[in-house]
Amino acid sequence: MRKRRQPVAATPSQGALESLLARHYAAQKKYARRLQEDTSPRERELAHLLYEENRHEYKRIYHQLYGSSAFIEVTEDGR
Repeated sequence: MRKRRQPVAATPSQGALESLLARHYAAQKKYARRLQEDTSPRERELAHLLYEENRHEYKRIYHQLYGSSAFIEVTEDGR
């Protein structure tokens, strides 16, 4: 009987992770703005859910890229 081999996942480069981090940072700002501007309860709830989901991904990528150092500042473009 043959064992199936799983392909090895390539780890993203630092540049790719920085790009993802910047995109998630921009999305966070957009969802936060939508939370403040939208008057519809449904739209506000959707913006809140998207904000929280995106925040989780942002933190995961941040820790993957920089570790758990609290002294790294994130600039306006998310880097």
